[in-house]
Amino acid sequence: MAKDLQQQAKGIGLKINVNKSKLVTNQNTDRRPPFIVAGQQVEQVSEFVYLGQTIGDSTKRQKEIGRRVTAGWRSFFKYKMIYMSKRTPMSLKRRLFNSCVLPAMLYGAETWSLTKREENRLAVAQRRMERIMAGISLRERKTNDWLRKLTRLSDVVRLYRQRKWRWAQRIARMDEDRWVRRVTEWQPRIGKRGRGRPKKRWRDEIVKTAGVRWMAIARNDKDRWRQLEEEFLRRL
Repeated sequence: MAKDLQQQAKGIGLKINVNKSKLVTNQNTDRRPPFIVAGQQVEQVSEFVYLGQTIGDSTKRQKEIGRRVTAGWRSFFKYKMIYMSKRTPMSLKRRLFNSCVLPAMLYGAETWSLTKREENRLAVAQRRMERIMAGISLRERKTNDWLRKLTRLSDVVRLYRQRKWRWAQRIARMDEDRWVRRVTEWQPRIGKRGRGRPKKRWRDEIVKTAGVRWMAIARNDKDRWRQLEEEFLRRL
């Protein structure tokens, strides 16, 4: 397949950059011959960053969430003086946060499948930023609800779930030959499943809320899909 890809690319004037190409697999390849493309060996890695997101051989998102939290803090500290200033109105801080920090924290969020622990990590980072914006320390014993009423920021976990739900509707409306649609419907495991808890799939939360016929609902019943979205967001 790699040779075919190389030949087809060459036919239209493109060349595979082997130095920037990586091999990721979920199988043990220690005893297999090296993967060669254009006379060069492709480096095998367990994970790498592709289009701004961490791609790896694991379904866990801890490292990607860590990268998103770091990106959020980097964007936050870029305007630290504005956020910490008591003279800056909260409305300006809120607009700046929603337009700069949240997009950095939620880049690619529609493709995530997070656990409660990973969602909580995003929420904790946002609450720390909110306390800096409000000039409130933990010693003052102000509740998170009180803080949110003061800042009136969009909740990062709610936005993540909203993006995922609306992306699911877009997938359902795609043609059946689109890769995103085909991968979403793909059933990779054949035969008896291995021991242990099943790995969490992207669509599991969607199915839990809308049922196995969620694609038909997303395509044909907008009102019902909107009602299910509210139910999905209430599960925070």
